[in-house]
Amino acid sequence: GKDRVGFALVIPGPFNSPKLIHQRLRSPPDAIESQIRINFSMVLNLLQSHASEEVRVLIDRSLAAFQQAGRLEARRKRGGHVKKDKVDVCEALRQDFLRHKGFLQGTGFVDDEDRLTWEGQWAAALRLDHPLLVAEAIRKGSFEGAPPELVAAMIATFVVDSDRSEELDRSLTVRARDLSRRLDRMKKDLGELSKRMKDSGFEISEIPVWPALAAFLWAKGVSWTGLLRAVPLEEGAMSMMIMRTADHLNQIVGLRRSHPELAETAAEAIPLIYREPVWM
Repeated sequence: GKDRVGFALVIPGPFNSPKLIHQRLRSPPDAIESQIRINFSMVLNLLQSHASEEVRVLIDRSLAAFQQAGRLEARRKRGGHVKKDKVDVCEALRQDFLRHKGFLQGTGFVDDEDRLTWEGQWAAALRLDHPLLVAEAIRKGSFEGAPPELVAAMIATFVVDSDRSEELDRSLTVRARDLSRRLDRMKKDLGELSKRMKDSGFEISEIPVWPALAAFLWAKGVSWTGLLRAVPLEEGAMSMMIMRTADHLNQIVGLRRSHPELAETAAEAIPLIYREPVWM
């Protein structure tokens, strides 16, 4: 309940400061600020059930719009004269939506009437950080014929941030020929789309090697100690990468109607990487 009756024993440690916990519990809550960002996953999902004009209405009714209106009203009350925001939040969001939609139209995921194509429909089902790249790899056949451990490895390349990828990749040597060939092919398959994204001003990252190697070794049955020896990464970061890979594979499993063979292979890959000490 909401009562204040009860006791808790807090033991100090390097990652557990009772003083800091006490300060945070008694501090006021942080302000809620809109974190809305237009991305391809959002645009695909919006176009599944809304026309473009309806999306404009949704943006105008968003928390970002509400907060912008609140800031303008506060300025009126303070000084009476209101200067227009340097950047109109709603207009910026609308233009960003149109930019993403235009790119999706140019790549065959949305038609000229702003409706999802067949490829756009199954791509919208991928609740991923990089749905367009994964969808492009699927429609180019990058995963065709790959066994479960290779599918897990290839999907793992889409789940990590690029902060440490370059550093780790330099320290690794991929001796598994099948994995190396698959990664090279996938990079080639994604080359055209990646270039178009970069030329259109969208952020694009290089495909990292280390998560693919880690997921491949783990799916092949390498021990946890052996995995951390082969790919020198903190245990927590490695566990998170594997869990996110399993989540991405689960999204692929959802494509049973459009890509039944790939969905089945993804389903077989999940238990290969979902084993101790990695659990959801």
